[in-house]
Amino acid sequence: MCGIAGIVRFDGKSVDFLTFYEALSLMRHRGPDDEGIVLINSTTGKFEERGGMDTPRELGLPNVCTPTDINANVVLGNRRLAIIDVSINAHQPQKNEDGSVWVVCNGEIYNYRELADELTKACHKFASKSDVEVIVHGYEEWGIDLLLSKMVGMWGFALWDQPAKKLYLVRDRFGIKPLYYYYNDTQIVFASEIKTIRALCPTKINEKRIAEFLWFCPYKSDETFFDDISQIMAAHYLIFDVTSKTIEKKRYWQLPQINKTYEKVDINSAKKMFYDYFERSIKFHMRSDVPVGACLSGGLDSSSIVCLVQKLLERGVFMERGFECMKRLKTFSSLPLEKRVSEVEYINKVILHAHVEPYFVTPTLEDFINDIDDLFRFHDEPFKDPSVYMQYRVMKLAKEKGVKVLLDGQGGDECLAGYQRYIRDYLKDLVKDRRYFKAFVEFILTLDLTFPFFWKFARKKFGVSQKAIGEVVKVKPPLNEDLEHQADSFAERLYYDLSSGSIIELLKYEDVNSMAFSIESRVPFLYHPLIEYLFSLPISTKIRNGWTKYILREAMKGVLPEKIRKRRSKLGFPAPDVEWARKLIKENMQFCLDTVSYAERYVDIKGFENLCRRVLAKGRIEDVQLFWRILILSRWLKELMESELLSLKERSDVR
Repeated sequence: MCGIAGIVRFDGKSVDFLTFYEALSLMRHRGPDDEGIVLINSTTGKFEERGGMDTPRELGLPNVCTPTDINANVVLGNRRLAIIDVSINAHQPQKNEDGSVWVVCNGEIYNYRELADELTKACHKFASKSDVEVIVHGYEEWGIDLLLSKMVGMWGFALWDQPAKKLYLVRDRFGIKPLYYYYNDTQIVFASEIKTIRALCPTKINEKRIAEFLWFCPYKSDETFFDDISQIMAAHYLIFDVTSKTIEKKRYWQLPQINKTYEKVDINSAKKMFYDYFERSIKFHMRSDVPVGACLSGGLDSSSIVCLVQKLLERGVFMERGFECMKRLKTFSSLPLEKRVSEVEYINKVILHAHVEPYFVTPTLEDFINDIDDLFRFHDEPFKDPSVYMQYRVMKLAKEKGVKVLLDGQGGDECLAGYQRYIRDYLKDLVKDRRYFKAFVEFILTLDLTFPFFWKFARKKFGVSQKAIGEVVKVKPPLNEDLEHQADSFAERLYYDLSSGSIIELLKYEDVNSMAFSIESRVPFLYHPLIEYLFSLPISTKIRNGWTKYILREAMKGVLPEKIRKRRSKLGFPAPDVEWARKLIKENMQFCLDTVSYAERYVDIKGFENLCRRVLAKGRIEDVQLFWRILILSRWLKELMESELLSLKERSDVR
């Protein structure tokens, strides 16, 4: 895990690499263990490596401030968090034997050992035991497409091919790791975080994205809150050709099959196959030379990971350096004081069943307000609600307990149909297939899950919640196509959410929160062979007889405590958003108004005051959600304004 950045200029000018180094240093939290830069002249092929304050002296690299005369128009930089091969041999940027191919990578290639063995047999020589080095030699041996088809893991990497004078920007199949870029008629700039690009390029706010945010609209997965900054989409790569000054975008992976049927399946055979894939994923995700822990929310997904890891630990399966003398898995949980969102009962069941080593944190509203400046130091875009803060505090706790890698359950809901909203699509599918009796039975069996959701859906359908938003939000709702309903079947809706929908946002929060504390977060459910297998199965393996995640529940018999395996409620790492909103309005309304004043361009202040009154009086979830979006957007705008003023002052002081 790392932070990467780079610039390729194609206007005949060299890169200001000292300014680039300052921008790279804004991501020190992503990689405090090492740093490195390579300067390349794409015309002559000459290159020079540089180090900084955190670069090990044993490498003997010149300091970044050392003058150079190679007129570099290509610069690649890395901030390293050492996870696999913690020696100096794994320093980045990494290159091939003659320096014609360079790579900087953020992420992990879990099957690096198998790939390295294959490449060694093909006469490639490795200088390290790093997973990143397999990208360099794999590209030489197989080319980009075949290499990516062989890789298992998560990544956002940049590869510079000097003979071809091409830059590749590549993101993993599910967008677990971020990769942003800025492109104009003189240069392309990329980084793991938006703040680094903003330090190097002029940017402006994406007004359409703000409207989408305030109106609860889906958005295109390659967009950000800045007009000039885009994301590499999941399962895509971008090729920039310096010679022709052209950009090409290419998808390199998609599901080979999406089974939309309700055909019968041998559930015993299917659950065994699922378990085998899931266990294989866990084993890959436990490859580490540093200590590994796990998030535990008490839900089905995180509990499945925790219980299976502990079971494998007791069997002595893991031979990694990170597990020396480790008998019990460390788990990290958020335990809010508010009973409505407390999952302590379920968390304790897992702890007692699996005999793990548990740690807890209890975030409060006061903590959230006190930490909000730090939150926006790491989060470059607004987030939806305080649940992001609960995860942030869990990551902080893990850091304090010496854990450098954390497993989490993201992706389980999208591939196994865990969200209540999926039941609506499932029932629509059954009706469409003329399975009316089955649809009626499933509707009755899932009423406990769907009733709150259907009430909210009805309010939105008949314009009640939309009218409430319109009384507060000044900007008009965006006129773009309804991205949320592009899928025409339940199975396609799952795939949309997994590839372009809700998971992208959740993975972004996961990455930012974990990297804020120099922790690598890993998500075993997003193991592409497991995903491919799940989508090859009929729908009846995901929702059946009123149960969501049916195949997971069946496969985890004997692994999970029954109270967890048969749990129907779903929370995650919830924040007491209703309680906190009411308390904040009641005790510190002036703070709310002062904060929202930064968003006057987008929010009607009188309308916001009325919204606050409704939150106090009724506490409707739609009002509470809108309250938090407005408050968090306003705080983000305040951060932007203050950082721009500081930048102006710094430039003025230089003059």
